[in-house]
Amino acid sequence: RQLRRMSVMLRALLAVAVAAAGARPSSAVSVAAHAGCNERVMMAGGGCAPGVDASGISRCLECVASHAAEFANQGCTPVMAETACRGVTPRVAPPAPKTEGMLKLNLLTAAAQKDGAVCLDGSPGGYYFRKGVGEDASKFLVIMQGGSWGLSRDVGATTEGTLIAYSNLASGPLGSSKLWVKQIEPLPHGLTTPNCTANPAFCKWSVAYIYYCDGTSYSGDRADPVVVHQGLVSPIYFRGKKLLEANIQDILKTQQMSKATDVVLAGHDSGATAAYIQADAIREMLPSTITSYRAIPDAGFFMDVKDFSGNYSFGDKLRAAFKVANASGSLNEACKADHVDPYDCVFPQRFAQHIKTPLFPVQSLYDDYQVMRVLKLGCTPSDPTPPGACSPAQMEAFFQFGLALRAAANATGLFTGRNNGGAFMDSCMAHSQGFYGYFLDNPRFQVPMNSGNTLSKTMNAWVTGEQMGKEAVHVDTVPWPQNRPCSFNG
Repeated sequence: RQLRRMSVMLRALLAVAVAAAGARPSSAVSVAAHAGCNERVMMAGGGCAPGVDASGISRCLECVASHAAEFANQGCTPVMAETACRGVTPRVAPPAPKTEGMLKLNLLTAAAQKDGAVCLDGSPGGYYFRKGVGEDASKFLVIMQGGSWGLSRDVGATTEGTLIAYSNLASGPLGSSKLWVKQIEPLPHGLTTPNCTANPAFCKWSVAYIYYCDGTSYSGDRADPVVVHQGLVSPIYFRGKKLLEANIQDILKTQQMSKATDVVLAGHDSGATAAYIQADAIREMLPSTITSYRAIPDAGFFMDVKDFSGNYSFGDKLRAAFKVANASGSLNEACKADHVDPYDCVFPQRFAQHIKTPLFPVQSLYDDYQVMRVLKLGCTPSDPTPPGACSPAQMEAFFQFGLALRAAANATGLFTGRNNGGAFMDSCMAHSQGFYGYFLDNPRFQVPMNSGNTLSKTMNAWVTGEQMGKEAVHVDTVPWPQNRPCSFNG
């Protein structure tokens, strides 16, 4: 009965928020849209984690309802959020006979059997692919999907709690390929869309979308499987490094990326953190005949800072997650030489300055996911009315977080456009702006305000070489909510 009440409340709150955000209320939405909502709900590290029983589902529904505005602004409909809370991945059929722009699944069964390149649950990894058009077919956009890490719910981030979190993650599509569909739709306002109005930079490129199922930003490197006594899946495997290598090698051979002229590595959320971590290593996997190689990490600059309660809760749990997966071998060597704990080098604020690959980071300076999960603010700055309204102390913490992220990114040289890089960093509350929701070509999201510089426009200028270096760096100079069109306040 309680679960039914929570479900009704969630649908009512999200329906209002969805209407305000302009999202589609229909349940007949794409797999990609569901994935975007799942990415925000299906987080093993506390908060709105999916439930495995009635009480757990009820807690998740209550959590999502309390953050209705954030989820709605990211395109989560009531049905999508409730589905994610129940731990179900809907098999939504694409609208037949539409096939234009679809990406088809390539499972790496041979690599799983021969090399042990497997997901958390032992199933094979893989990627979705669409061949490019005309001359641009020789240009490749390689995307690393984001989703989650195995973040313990225990205070202190214990090894046991971390393993249970990973075991639970292995039961869904972020830890297993068993639930993956055979083809996926392009994201309508994301880097996979073939719509050249929304996505002029990559609409005709070949696209390889590496799907996420290792839980460690493609960094885990533990040889033996791990038995987990209290989780949903046992044993589990930490083979992210092998998965990444297997995916890149297959794309090189099967999709002929070995003959590419240009390669851009992109990623979102934990996949963007992977883009920071893995960019230089992936360059070493590519033939020298590829003349242009660059990276676009989108919403991956996760901060190691105190939460509103004064604890390093997120940072401690992320370090524990990478440690249990034996992922230190993938972390930046120069950073590790400067830090006693190698797992401090999971955070781009400590190693981005050492990355040799030209970068175009996309990052909200007030990343709404980090406000919820890293800062654990407990309120919604863009909602002036209870229960979302923030206290003066919470608003001060929110503004300080934005200043800290800005300072950290600047300290690593991301504002300088070094190595012919660029940047798009706005004072808006958003996450994964090049992928989910309506951000990429949204005229409300410009840096600076009313400049015409949307993410789509600035990214295209950088990719085509029209703007490089300092002139390709677009960073909001004003704090939230002074870039008013994108502040959700008017």
